Amino acid sequence: MDPGCGGGLARIDEAHSVGIDNCDWVHDGFRQAVAAQPNSVHKVRVTTAFGHVPTNYASPANDFVDEFISEILATNPAKPFY
Repeated sequence: MDPGCGGGLARIDEAHSVGIDNCDWVHDGFRQAVAAQPNSVHKVRVTTAFGHVPTNYASPANDFVDEFISEILATNPAKPFY
């Protein structure tokens, strides 16, 4: 469990009050923001068992990022990144 989401810690009050764990509570705002954007290219991918900031080393999270960038570049945008 990721200690950044409260792994090994008691469930925070906000998460407890809505019946979810700490990681789900932390990421729910991101999920809601992405869901509220029509035709958004953004995605929320939550990994477990890979620790905090799993893109800092080889892990499946790197594949998620590569997929995301490849999908954007496949549409051939003029300036996808600045």
